[in-house]
Amino acid sequence: MKPIITMILAGGKSERMLVLTRLRSKTALPFGGKYRIIDFALSNCVHSGLYDIAVLAQYTPQSLHAHIRKGGPWDLDRRSGGVRILQPYVGSDAHWYRGTADALHQNIELFDRERYDYVLVLSGDHVYKMDYRKFIDFHRDSNLPISVACAPIPPEELSRFGCLELDDDGRVVKFVEKPKLPTRGLASMGIYIFNREFLVSLLKEVCGAGERYDLVYDIIIPQVEQGRVAGYEFGGYWEDIGTVKSYYRCSMDLLAEFPRLNLHDPRWQIITRPSEQPPMSVQGGTVVGSLVDNGCIIRGEVRNSILFPGVYVDSEARVSDAIVLSGVYVGPRAVVDCAVVDKDVFIGEGAIVGCGDRRTVNEDYPHLLDEGLTIVGKGTAIPEGARIGRNCCLDCFLRAEDFPNIKIPSGTTIRLKEEEIFNRGQIDFPVGARDWYWE
Repeated sequence: MKPIITMILAGGKSERMLVLTRLRSKTALPFGGKYRIIDFALSNCVHSGLYDIAVLAQYTPQSLHAHIRKGGPWDLDRRSGGVRILQPYVGSDAHWYRGTADALHQNIELFDRERYDYVLVLSGDHVYKMDYRKFIDFHRDSNLPISVACAPIPPEELSRFGCLELDDDGRVVKFVEKPKLPTRGLASMGIYIFNREFLVSLLKEVCGAGERYDLVYDIIIPQVEQGRVAGYEFGGYWEDIGTVKSYYRCSMDLLAEFPRLNLHDPRWQIITRPSEQPPMSVQGGTVVGSLVDNGCIIRGEVRNSILFPGVYVDSEARVSDAIVLSGVYVGPRAVVDCAVVDKDVFIGEGAIVGCGDRRTVNEDYPHLLDEGLTIVGKGTAIPEGARIGRNCCLDCFLRAEDFPNIKIPSGTTIRLKEEEIFNRGQIDFPVGARDWYWE
């Protein structure tokens, strides 16, 4: 069999992730205490023996570039094949990616060659472990030009996904994208394999006309109607990180005694770029039921939480039911409860992030922040003694003058204009807040 080329779609906007994707693509979002979401697709590829990979990025790709680089941790820094990150070249005859099919079409020269038999297309924002070799074998045996991976999920969640129905032979007989009232079916995982020649002809026909650019609506569904798509049912753990709620829920699942997604399985390790940090240090504090990465110093209390590298929890501070990203400082007697705190946030002495009424939904994002979760953007400095309510959303790089008062009611959003975010573009920690690095 000829080599297979893998195309990872990693470029769409992620507005439902709120401020967590203000400055990064969703695929570069930290996950699980030390990883990035893109690590799951990359790790699955190398464990499956697939070493010819292209990552199609578009919006805020800087973090993705910095994380993947030449692909060394995944053994992808190769002369032949390896990993490359491709962005649209905007010129006289080129455009930003106008859809998922257009992203493939603009890079068609990568696989419009006899070298490949198949093209594997992945979504880069899913958390799962999958041996793609089994999927490839299924596709080859199906004798159909397209195969779609699908997974059973609760019927009440099907409206978030493409909904598939299969016949007894495994052929897809129905595909409805995000149905309003689904009653049964399987969820499309956003994982496809195509016969190369067939995909090339479809992309030239569909996208070449300059009117249709979506992989599902303009390519997959019409081929389902022609009876040319097979459905591969996947039985393992799979989660689409589509919203802040799914990100939080999926992360908290890792803290179960026997988590459905086992990150400690030596047979299928999730590979990532290592953090050059000293070992975690617990200095009179307590850690219960949590994932805590290297470089953290714990002098307070951490319960049922995930701490990324370099977090400092000062004396008498408390972190509970929270996700705290790298480099965060939690001051003395501060509290972080049911929150996602992005990188390099400063939480002043005695401040509380996550207090008050959980039933007050967010004023601007009522369907995303309605369960008590508060989000704090990168580089924000929360003043000493502040009280931040539930279901709040605080933007990146906020300073003391951006807070209308010391008490921020539940359901509040504090958002800066985009140009102001990039004008600031640096972490403005109070004097002395970083002294613990040199203690």
